[in-house]
Amino acid sequence: MITIIRHKQFSQSSFYKLFFIRAVADILSLVPNSLGILLPAFFGQQLLPIYSTVPNWAIVLLTFLLKTLVFQVSNIVTILILLNRFTAIAFPFRHKMLWKKHFWHLVVFLLFVPMLITVPIMRMRTTIIFYDSNSFLLDDKEPGRPNLRTMSFTKAVSSSIFLLLALLLNISTLIAYKRSKKAALNSQNAATQSSQFIW
Repeated sequence: MITIIRHKQFSQSSFYKLFFIRAVADILSLVPNSLGILLPAFFGQQLLPIYSTVPNWAIVLLTFLLKTLVFQVSNIVTILILLNRFTAIAFPFRHKMLWKKHFWHLVVFLLFVPMLITVPIMRMRTTIIFYDSNSFLLDDKEPGRPNLRTMSFTKAVSSSIFLLLALLLNISTLIAYKRSKKAALNSQNAATQSSQFIW
C-alpha cells in the first residue's frame, strides 16, 4: 500500500488502485474479527462491562455488518482485478481508456452492491454467550430476525457466484493470452521470412 501511495506511476494504474482497495478491505476485516471473536475470547472478563453498555446497533455495525460488507467487497474487487487483467490482455489498446472512463462507476458499484446484501444485518439483535467465566462470544439468537445462519447462506451463495466468475475470467484470460502470443509469434515468423526472402 505504501509503495502504491508513494509512487505516482502505480497510483495512476487501475490495477494498482483496485489492489489498494483490496488491501484496505483486508485491513478492515481485522476490526470485526478482533472485536467479535479475539478480544472477547482472550479478555472476556475485563471487556464484559464495556460490551454490556455498548448499544446493539454499534456491536452489529462493528462486528457482523462490517465483516459481511468487507467479505463481499473483497470478492467483488478480486473479480474486478481479474477483469482488469483480462482486458489488459484481450484489448491492450483500449484497456487504459476503458478503465480510466469507467473506474469510478465500478467503485460506486463496488460499494453499493454489498450494502444491498448487508442491510438486513442491521435488524439483528446480538446476544452474549458465555463459554466460561473468562470468555464470551457475540451471537444472534432472537427469532424472527435475520440471523447468522441466513447471513452464512448469503455468503455461501455469493462465494459460489464469485468462484464461478473467477474461474470463467481466468479461463478467458488464459485463452486471450494464448491467442495474443500466437498472433505475435505469427507476425514475428512473417517478419523473419520476409527478411530471409530479401537476403
